Order: sequence, then C-alpha cells, then structure tokens
Amino acid sequence: MRWKGVAVLERLLPPIVTGPVIMLIGLMLAPIAVNLAMGKSGDGNATLFTPLEAATVSMLSLASTVAVSLWGVAVCAWYPY
Repeated sequence: MRWKGVAVLERLLPPIVTGPVIMLIGLMLAPIAVNLAMGKSGDGNATLFTPLEAATVSMLSLASTVAVSLWGVAVCAWYPY
C-alpha cells in the first residue's frame, strides 16, 4: 500500500463490486448459521445440542457482540491516543 497507495486498491475493487460480493457471501452463510444456532450441524443432518442449549448460547453470543459494538466505542473514546 505504501508503494502505489490506496487508489490502486480502490480502482481494482470499487465499492460497487465489493458490496454485493459481501452481501452474497452473507446470504449464502445464513442457512448454516441458523442450523448451528438451533443445535444442528451445518448441513442440518445431525443434532449436536438440544435446541434450548443452542439458542441460549447463540443469544448470549449475539448479546455480547452487540454490547461490545455499542459500548466498546465509548470505552475506547475514554483513552487518549
């Protein structure tokens, strides 16, 4: 990046390309995430945990991710650089 700069990367991968690619990857992984959150294997053939256990862990994970993303910015703002 130091040699040519960010402009070369933005020219090769403009936002009009990277946005839909990231969206498609997320949409393709959504069914796998739902299966794992319900205690099944990624393809849904085997049950790994009870649905209650899996839903509890997945909701705790989601809550901690949201909490860190919301309050982590405020905590980092306390520290001077």
